[in-house]
Amino acid sequence: MLSRLLREPLVHFLVLGAALFAIYGLVAGAAPERPSGAVIVVDPAIETQLDRAFEATWRHPPDADEHQALIDQWLREEVLVREAVALGFDRDDPVIRQRLRQKMEFLIAAEAQAATPDDARLDAHLAAHPDRFARPAAVAFEQVFLGDAPSPDEIAGTLADLDGGADPAMAGRPTLLPGSLPLSSAPSVDGTFGSGFFRALEDLPLGIWAGPVASGYGLHLVRVTAHRQETLPPLAEIRDEVLRDWRADRAQELTDERVAALLARYTIQRAPPPDAAEAGR
Repeated sequence: MLSRLLREPLVHFLVLGAALFAIYGLVAGAAPERPSGAVIVVDPAIETQLDRAFEATWRHPPDADEHQALIDQWLREEVLVREAVALGFDRDDPVIRQRLRQKMEFLIAAEAQAATPDDARLDAHLAAHPDRFARPAAVAFEQVFLGDAPSPDEIAGTLADLDGGADPAMAGRPTLLPGSLPLSSAPSVDGTFGSGFFRALEDLPLGIWAGPVASGYGLHLVRVTAHRQETLPPLAEIRDEVLRDWRADRAQELTDERVAALLARYTIQRAPPPDAAEAGR
C-alpha cells in the first residue's frame, strides 16, 4: 500500500511543494530586514530607456498602458535583483561573476576604442605583427581530371588536345571537382583537391597546360592562370584593419595594467586547506 502511494504523482507534487515552501521559508528568514521606507526611484532616464527599447522592438512608441506595464515590469525586476544581491546570490554565481568581470573589462576597453593613434604608431604595429596582416600566396587555375590511373597515351593525347585549343570542359573524365578556381590560398585549394595540391601548383608555369599533378582524387592536367606571392600591404591599404588590431592589443594592455593596479590595493591571503587547519589544532 505504501509503495503504491509513493508512486502516485499527486504525492510527488505535494512533497515537492512542501520542500519548496520550506526552502522559501529558510531564504525569507535569512533575508536581512529592509527599512519600510526603502525607496526605488524611477527616473526619467529609465523611462526613456524602457520606451526606446519597446519602440525598437515593436516599431511604435508605447501608449500609456504599455508605458505603465514597462515600468511595472522594471520594478518587478529591480526589487528581485535588490533582494537577490542582499541575500548574496551574486557572490557565488559564476555566470553573474563573469558578467560583472566582462562589464569591467568593457569599461576599460572603451578607453582603447576611443584612442586615435597616429600613422607612425600604426606603422610600428604593422611592422611588429606582419603575420597578422600578410596576404597569403594564392593561385588561380583550370584543371582537367584524368582519373586515378590514366595511361601515358591518354595523358599525352589529352595534353595535345588542350594545347590545340580544345575546350577543357569537354576534355578528360567526368568529375564533381570544379573545372577552375579564382585566386585561392592554400587552405582553400587543398581543402578542395587534397593536401599538397597547392604546393604542386606553385612550381607550374603560367598560362601553359602542364602535369599531370596528383590530388586526393587522381591525376590532373593544370593550367595556372594567375600567381600571387605572399605580400604585406602598405598601411594605406589596410589602415582600418591595423587600427582595429592595435586597439584590441591596447585594450588588453590597459586591462592588464588596471587589474594589476586594483590587485595592489588588496592584501591577498590564502587560507590553508581544511586538513592543514585540523592538523594545527
